[in-house]
Amino acid sequence: MLKHRLLLSATLAVSLGWQLLCPVATAAQTKTPPVATRPAKPKPAPASNIDQSQDAKNRFRARVVDVLRQTAREAKQWEKKEIAASVESRAADLLWDSDEAAARELLAQAWETVGQFAEPRQEHSRYRNYSRRAEARSKVLLIARRRDSRLAQKWVEELAQEKRAEGDAPGGLFDDRTERSNVLLQMAMSAVKDDPQTAARLAIESLNDGISFGLQNVLIALQAQSFEQAEPVFQAALNRLATAGMRDPNELLILYSYLYSPGRIGAANTSDSQGHINLAVGRDTPTITPAAQYRPALAASFLNLAADLLTNAPLPSATADPQTTARTQISVINLLLGKLQQMSPDKATVLANHVQVLMADAKFSAAPPSPPDGYIEPQQGERPSEYNVRRVDYLEKLAEQETSTLRRDIAFAKAATATEPEDYERGWRLAGRISDKQLSADLTNWLTYRATLRLLEQKEFDKAYALNGKNEDTAQRAVCLVVGAQKLIAAKDKLRAGEWLREASGLLRKATLDENWTKIALGIVAAEGRLDATMALYSLQESVRALNQYPTESVLAERAPAVQRFTGIAPAEINYVTNGFSLDAALASFGAQDFESVYSVLRGIDAPEVRGLAVVALCQQALKTATGPSAPVPKPVAPAQSQQ
Repeated sequence: MLKHRLLLSATLAVSLGWQLLCPVATAAQTKTPPVATRPAKPKPAPASNIDQSQDAKNRFRARVVDVLRQTAREAKQWEKKEIAASVESRAADLLWDSDEAAARELLAQAWETVGQFAEPRQEHSRYRNYSRRAEARSKVLLIARRRDSRLAQKWVEELAQEKRAEGDAPGGLFDDRTERSNVLLQMAMSAVKDDPQTAARLAIESLNDGISFGLQNVLIALQAQSFEQAEPVFQAALNRLATAGMRDPNELLILYSYLYSPGRIGAANTSDSQGHINLAVGRDTPTITPAAQYRPALAASFLNLAADLLTNAPLPSATADPQTTARTQISVINLLLGKLQQMSPDKATVLANHVQVLMADAKFSAAPPSPPDGYIEPQQGERPSEYNVRRVDYLEKLAEQETSTLRRDIAFAKAATATEPEDYERGWRLAGRISDKQLSADLTNWLTYRATLRLLEQKEFDKAYALNGKNEDTAQRAVCLVVGAQKLIAAKDKLRAGEWLREASGLLRKATLDENWTKIALGIVAAEGRLDATMALYSLQESVRALNQYPTESVLAERAPAVQRFTGIAPAEINYVTNGFSLDAALASFGAQDFESVYSVLRGIDAPEVRGLAVVALCQQALKTATGPSAPVPKPVAPAQSQQ
């Protein structure tokens, strides 16, 4: 095949070269000197052709709008209300310019639909709880705010009237203050990249309910663009504290973390141990300079205000829970004292004395705090990589001391997952000491998966491909091939990217399908679309086959599937830096000229909700990319099976 391709290329080159040389040869034979001529002016297209072209565009747009309307009408009957609301709101946004009345009705229907679905049952977290309803509401509200700000404000005010349902679990340490503040801050995070001013206004609006954990993420995202975008929001939070007072000392910790340790945020300690620390670390937050370095005066204003608020806070004995109140205030004061002593020694002394008064109500345990499982004390001047090697040594020794087979296996698994991705060979050795053969094999594959993704991130393509070949889990291997193909395309190595995608497609055709393979199939489509529209359309047919067997809602998420085959051990996520595995990413591969061909394929999706999501994404892409359909995409033909 390669030989034929090379021959064809050579033939084309010779033919083209001859066409270019012919005029020169003719001139030489006739001995006629070349005559300078002006280039001819292009003739304007006849008016009738322009009219026909415009008519074609209008007909195409009418066709897409009709498909959108039909899909949105069907959504009202769907069982999965979260998906129905998404389809209704997106369709409303796309229809707004052509039929505002119908679009407004659809958007109101989406808002009503969001209110109909309940949160999925899941174990309540004492740290942070995720609200799918709040996320859905934020998406509808963002569209409403862009299209009709008064309607959006009306719905935001409705959220303010909502009360907690009876039996609802109390919020986690890092939960936002209210449903309204949660929704507003999610909207702000969605808007911050394209419209930072709107994001800032939404964040400031969330302060009506107090200072929420999510505010720090918005401040960091705004400062990543420019400090001037974030400063007014921080100042608004200070003004809120100065005028409305401190609802909870955790509000001070949120602002403190933005000033001094962006991306790392603590929550007040309410445990028996005075040395206990509650800390949340942002995994994919931008790296920024601590704001206190930009504006020392802003940090000084915060510290002065925080000291006054803590000094004048009601005594624990005057509250409903004196012990919790005292512990909360002490943990916040202890954190602030170091910075306060540098700026205002007098106020620091007052607060230090105040801690002694609070200790009586706090009733901390006299026993020293026990370190977390697997913790060892860092050494002076030790690099993180050196610390991690010592920690793995320690975990391995703990595993060797276990007498129970089950506990020993789990201990070795924890030691293996604690290794750095680059140190996968040591991880393999530790996994090899697990007596449960299935766990040992699954863990070895996962370590290989993690290491391959790290090599791809570093663009070590040859090493990554060689290592990936050692992974016996075909789904993990296919994910790495797709991620690698994405990066090869970005590096302009399209030939090798195509080879990796064909290998991934081969694994898909032979696989026993599950939810992981549904996502992998969409990832293949998205990557193929950047190389070859015909192959992408064929791959889309394969993804429909997977969707019909496993119509998972994870098709909305951009990340690659985690493909973790073991339970009972919770290593850090390894797929959070991946993208391009969603339904939207797959359909972004196609333009308006592909509309009818792709629509025909999507109609083969059995689940109405997934089919609706796909059709709306297709319509959005068609309306965005083109002025009208051009040449049709060739009918997809199954690629020839490669000889193994």
